[in-house]
Amino acid sequence: MKITINLLLAIAFFGIESHVSANNWHYETFDSNPMSRGWSIHGDKSLFNWNENSKSLQVIWDSEKPNSFFYKPLGLVLTESDSFAFTFQITLDSVKAGYLEGKPYSFEVSLGLLNLASAKVKGFDRGTGLDSPNLVEWDYFPDTGFGATVSPALASDKSEFSAGFTFPAELLIGKTYSVKLSFNAEEKLLKTDMLENGKLWEKIAEVKMGSDFSGFFVDAFSISNFSAKDSESSLLAIGTVDDIAITSSGSLPSLIGMKTNDSEWQAKTFLYDSNKWKIEGSGDFRSWNQLDLDFESVNFFQYLQNPTNKGIQFYRLSH
Repeated sequence: MKITINLLLAIAFFGIESHVSANNWHYETFDSNPMSRGWSIHGDKSLFNWNENSKSLQVIWDSEKPNSFFYKPLGLVLTESDSFAFTFQITLDSVKAGYLEGKPYSFEVSLGLLNLASAKVKGFDRGTGLDSPNLVEWDYFPDTGFGATVSPALASDKSEFSAGFTFPAELLIGKTYSVKLSFNAEEKLLKTDMLENGKLWEKIAEVKMGSDFSGFFVDAFSISNFSAKDSESSLLAIGTVDDIAITSSGSLPSLIGMKTNDSEWQAKTFLYDSNKWKIEGSGDFRSWNQLDLDFESVNFFQYLQNPTNKGIQFYRLSH
């Protein structure tokens, strides 16, 4: 079966959006206030602020604050039976870990997928490793003597954890890191790739679901501030988050950033598996032809260019 999504009338610069999609959003640039596009805050609102000048989200991760989430529902529930991927950019401006008296241990900077009902429960406690079900997340633990650690993690609906630990892996202040997490349902494997200022960074340990892992149910993307107030850990980190995208093997991705430049059509997208997708063009919206265009990967997005745009008014992704 061929699945297509129609997206652009190139001559008139008119986008045609598909209403058939497994998830109700695909890409967030923070070019305008995200609260007008379905984002919400649970917990301490002071931790999350949209910066109109930088077109990004400013975030404070403060372990002394309550569990707080800047989140957007996916419009569906993803489980271990789904293949999916998400990406984001993060820049840390300042970090203090283990800085409070009596709290010498590190705690995490966290972004990823969670289950809203599970995360909003009063007893949800990320720090115990026993009371935080339904997570697919990227975690960063700044150094407090053991070595800065990147730790992607899966948590089942019974709070069974599978996690990877890559150290030393320090995120440098002021550097921008592009992060991509991909979950393969067939292999039950979570893979993490990271770039530092656009260049390949550390090789991050993969996370394999154990045979006794009961499964997860996630329904929202969240930039998460987890509380460690009653523990021996402390963290205060300030940074920005930008360019979030998510897709699944069953969703219809969008072409974004569409424009023509000196008659050359350009766009980008975020795909779970770019090898399965082709680009087609049409002059009348009835007859479609596959175009010999290659995807160029930049910061985990796939870029497309058509220098011979003549006669093509519409473009779509198809597989």
